[in-house]
Amino acid sequence: MRLRGSYRRRLLGFVMGVSNSPDNQDNGQSDWQLDYLFSIGRASWIVHLSVCALTFVVLIRRDVGSWSLVWISAMAALSLALAGLSHTYAKGWFPRVPRSAFGKAHSAITAAIGLVWGAGAFASAAQGELDLSVLYALALGGTALGAVSSQHALPRSCLLSIWTSVPQLAASFLVYAQNPSMFAIATMVLLYGVTLTILMHRMFDFLSDNVAISRDLSRKNAKLFATSAQLKEAHDAKLRFLAQASHDLRQPIHAIGLFVECLRGMRLGTDASEILASVNQSVSSLSRLCRSLLDLSAIEAGQVKPEPVDFALNDILGEVVRQSQESARKSSAELRFVSTRHWVHADPALLQAMVQNLVSNAIKYAPNAKLLVGVKRRQGKLALAVVDQGSGIPEERCEKIFAEFERLDVHRGGPIEGLGLGLSIVRRLGHLMDLTVRVQSRVGHGTTFWIEELMPIASRKVAAVKLARDHHRVLEGLRVLVIDDDRAVRKSTAQVLARWGCSSRATGRIDSLRAEVDSTDFILCDQDLGGSTTGLDLVTRLRAATPKIIGAAIMTGSDSEQLRADAARAGIVVLAKPVNPSQLRSLLLSAVSGKYYNSPSSAATRAAADRVETSSERNTADT
Repeated sequence: MRLRGSYRRRLLGFVMGVSNSPDNQDNGQSDWQLDYLFSIGRASWIVHLSVCALTFVVLIRRDVGSWSLVWISAMAALSLALAGLSHTYAKGWFPRVPRSAFGKAHSAITAAIGLVWGAGAFASAAQGELDLSVLYALALGGTALGAVSSQHALPRSCLLSIWTSVPQLAASFLVYAQNPSMFAIATMVLLYGVTLTILMHRMFDFLSDNVAISRDLSRKNAKLFATSAQLKEAHDAKLRFLAQASHDLRQPIHAIGLFVECLRGMRLGTDASEILASVNQSVSSLSRLCRSLLDLSAIEAGQVKPEPVDFALNDILGEVVRQSQESARKSSAELRFVSTRHWVHADPALLQAMVQNLVSNAIKYAPNAKLLVGVKRRQGKLALAVVDQGSGIPEERCEKIFAEFERLDVHRGGPIEGLGLGLSIVRRLGHLMDLTVRVQSRVGHGTTFWIEELMPIASRKVAAVKLARDHHRVLEGLRVLVIDDDRAVRKSTAQVLARWGCSSRATGRIDSLRAEVDSTDFILCDQDLGGSTTGLDLVTRLRAATPKIIGAAIMTGSDSEQLRADAARAGIVVLAKPVNPSQLRSLLLSAVSGKYYNSPSSAATRAAADRVETSSERNTADT
């Protein structure tokens, strides 16, 4: 055992004044030992003085003589000296005095107190009354035990307290009478001293181990905090990188997408059309990757906040299925949708993004399979289901697929687009809206993704909106002012607007636009204009300069909640780059139809601005 193997070495160290405790120092004791010792020193020595006073009262009543006055005077002086020493150390009144000096002074005074206790034992025995010696022995034994309790942090003082008093007490019984009974009592007194020493040793071991553990925990906590800070810094750097990378990629992708839209309206040969289709598909893929990176960084940065409203589930589910039909056809998958009459109170844009990700994921990983989107009622709540009859997911992978950049190896055999962020984004968006996202799958039978905990509300009747038959020509003559500091973006935007029949003027100058406002129906402005003036400030100033009601939209590569909030208060729509041409056309159609002018923040306009396109075929859609 540890006690047996190290006791002799430790005891020698204690007597020599060398501590085997944590952070052992040359001065014989560690700072923590003195801190612990003196933190209770003042109170413990006042208690000791009280015990001495009671003992003195007993001695006076037994009329032992004048030596009791000398004894109590010495005890009082020494006890008060130790109490004062403890108080001085705790207050730090003498910072230049080495701490080791306080420890040595404590040991010296403690030894003196032990000697006084021992002298009193001999004086009591000299009275020739055994009961008085026994009573004194009880007082001395109690104070010795108290010394172990209060001084075990500094073994040297504790040993001096025990072995300067207990041996004298044992010898005092032999002074009283030298017979077997007294020898037995003296032996028991010495064994009591040994017991106190062992107890002190164990208490010091326990205290030292606790200090070592505490300091080890402190060091580990410091390392943990440092590591946590490094991880946070790396995490923040990752978010900054994702945001900056997506921002830098958005501008050229935005321009390329608009140029591709212009080319689609031209008469091209078969080969050129196929090349254009490939370019368009690549641009769409790159746009989705960029949007995924931005979505992830926005969610982790806390910039995405749900804005729940009442809406019909059938609207967003039907829209997702309709947008995904072309992708499903190319994947030879059969995508079906079970219509529902349920209404819910949630954020429609976030919920649509979740369902869209799940449907796109099913199309990618379950080609040539049947896919189903529907709603199921469970215990008074609603659950959205996206079901596929694909190859399924191994059970041990079912939770891992929700991690960032996690992708399955089982697929249709060719390369799969994406970074493996879709399901991670779905679960994070679900967490934001207090929804549960889970998966059920059997290898060889298929997979079902659930979005649960949707709260149903009472259905409402909404009048259907019919578009005029000539809505393809609604944008003809619409006067659009395009403001962007990027020449490629200005040129591509102007060409797309011209193809739609709009009359546009594109400029990168912001100091001479006042005259343009009166002949403008809609302002399309970049948020970052390369100077101190932002797009939102410019559009607000231009609209305020005319009594005419002018629709406006801000295009930005650095989307934020603050920007959207400020724009919403000004009645301006925010479009996140890269802007899909059909997304832009939907907004312009909404403006021309009168919805924009009647209510700048109307649900129709926001829906048009927030619509996320997933199929390249949607680029030619009107609304």
